[in-house]
Amino acid sequence: MRPFTSLIVLFLGLGMFALSAAGDTPTAPSQSEGVVASELLLFEDIPSVYAASKYSQDVEHAPSAVSIVTAEEIRTYGYRTLGDALAGLGGVFTTYDRNYTYLGMRGLGRPGDYNTRVLLLVDGLPTNENIYGAAAIGNELCLDINMIDRIELIRGPSSSLYGTSAFFGVINVITKDVTDFDSPQLSLERASLGTTKGTLTYGKALPNGVDLLLSSSYFDSDGHDELYYSEFDDDNVTGGIARKLDQEQYKRALAKISYKTFALQAAWGERDKSIPTAPWGVVFADSRSRTYDSQFFIDLKHEHQSSGGLNLLARLTYLGYTFDGGYPYDYSEDEEPYIVVNKDEDVGRWWEGEAHLIKNVWAKHRFTAGAQFRASARAQQKNYDEEVYLNSRHRPGYWGIFLQDEFVATDRFRLSLGGRYDQYETFGGTFNPRFAVVYQPALKTTCKIMYGTAFRAPSNYELYYHDGYYSTKPANKLDPETIETAELVLSQKLSQSARASINVYTYRVKDLIDYGEDADDELFVFENISEVDGRGIEMELQGRVLGLGSGRVSYALQEAKDATTGEILSNSPKYMAKCHFSMPILQDKLQVAAQLGYLGPRKTVQGGEVDAATITTLNFTTYNVSQGLDLSLAVYNVFDVEYYDPSSTEHTQEAIAQDGRTIRLRVDYNLGL
Repeated sequence: MRPFTSLIVLFLGLGMFALSAAGDTPTAPSQSEGVVASELLLFEDIPSVYAASKYSQDVEHAPSAVSIVTAEEIRTYGYRTLGDALAGLGGVFTTYDRNYTYLGMRGLGRPGDYNTRVLLLVDGLPTNENIYGAAAIGNELCLDINMIDRIELIRGPSSSLYGTSAFFGVINVITKDVTDFDSPQLSLERASLGTTKGTLTYGKALPNGVDLLLSSSYFDSDGHDELYYSEFDDDNVTGGIARKLDQEQYKRALAKISYKTFALQAAWGERDKSIPTAPWGVVFADSRSRTYDSQFFIDLKHEHQSSGGLNLLARLTYLGYTFDGGYPYDYSEDEEPYIVVNKDEDVGRWWEGEAHLIKNVWAKHRFTAGAQFRASARAQQKNYDEEVYLNSRHRPGYWGIFLQDEFVATDRFRLSLGGRYDQYETFGGTFNPRFAVVYQPALKTTCKIMYGTAFRAPSNYELYYHDGYYSTKPANKLDPETIETAELVLSQKLSQSARASINVYTYRVKDLIDYGEDADDELFVFENISEVDGRGIEMELQGRVLGLGSGRVSYALQEAKDATTGEILSNSPKYMAKCHFSMPILQDKLQVAAQLGYLGPRKTVQGGEVDAATITTLNFTTYNVSQGLDLSLAVYNVFDVEYYDPSSTEHTQEAIAQDGRTIRLRVDYNLGL
């Protein structure tokens, strides 16, 4: 695929939106459910954003570059996971190694980094776990996508409010509440690769003022019957084929109870995945190669707004994470079979606490002040087979305090200034500021100028993990990664239903933590090995297209390179382009949605390159086929394109093949009880 394919996607979108803007006149919205779903994708219908400042504000006034995905957009485009929804946004891409899904932003997507450079919030609660520091965006997430009301992506550094991992951005997943369900709802899915999923949800506003919401889901997939890897085609046993080793299952549950100013929320999920790719040098095509993840949290939150304009939020949360990994190794000698399964067992339990106040002062200032802490009750890493090699029980914690002021000088000029200090047991203290100017020179034009720094604390895994000094050793001391970012955002409302935006940024990452080999003993170890320079431009148009439906088109040009060598980083695409369009037909009973995504070539860790790919998805959704019944049919990778993602250092393969064409049928039924 030629690189200028991305430009073709962009210019097609530009032409459609130009025609839309030229002939646009205000129209009364239809009341049919199909059209309503399409209208909710328009910018003016998007709800306010919370995560940019820890309070709700208009997107145009937020001191950050903001993207939002609504529940209707999730349904309209057939997104299956949080990673799917994020990958639909401009400048964002994902990588899948047939075990986990990894997020890339602003040109940086280090293979196998467990999403440590983004902070994942659920209703404002930080959920990155205390072993790897990972943000779960695939099927390992304990929250089902059917329960997401909207997703907020706050681009750029946000450590001034959130501390560690708010490096390239903050993802805030806002869950649905009882108002979204007037009766029990059942969702059933059947898809390619022997995939079945079911979700049951119940919501009720009780007469005593208590709101109750319960949901559970189950997923089972056989995966590919056969996956061929030429790197292992060197024997007469497997022929390089992994048979029936792509299975995946998960279970999830969510409960929300609220009464007046108090809310109790609990979520739990477990996921079991077979690994067909034989990472870490394990025996190829052995069914004992698999991973198990489990997450949960129990969150108690109190929010109160006084008559004097003082807002208070206080929350206390108990969270848990469990990981089990099985890795079979062949120690056979003299033709005597001797397979040993090496095991990783990680258990994390920790408390999160936060309290912050928001107060309007002197008519033009809004102050946000607060404190946060994490206290690890357990952070155990264990590696063993016939003997125990590692049994680490380090329990580092931290605390932080933050302050931010939003100064509304005039209706058109706002200034946001804030900072946060964090204190860690492992490396000491760090302070991170953020500064933003939001100026509206005209009613339909917004300009944002922003500067900020952020950090990522080294994880327990990076600091202490080893396998008995067989191939890896612990780092013991690492400095935190830091980033310094400057960016400019311009937003223009072109018409009643069309909007354009452009985001230009530059950043410098220092003390990047990466996996490398120590020349002295040839053991792998995590080190602060390099600095990274990044820059890019992200453009987007969205709105109503030719009066037919709604859509958006985006284009990203970006570069992330080693500051010392000048080499472009692995898994860093230079070009990305995406086009989304949805429209109602058949008297608004059927919604048709298409998305086209182009991802440019990417270097591999081994120095090669994976080709660019253009992937198309179609989703057909019916509304009210009969009373309370909706149907949808999605076709992913419509043209069955063969494409690959770069692998990480633990793989023998240079690149991992992705799924071809797959189909999903979904049935949603309102039980009406």
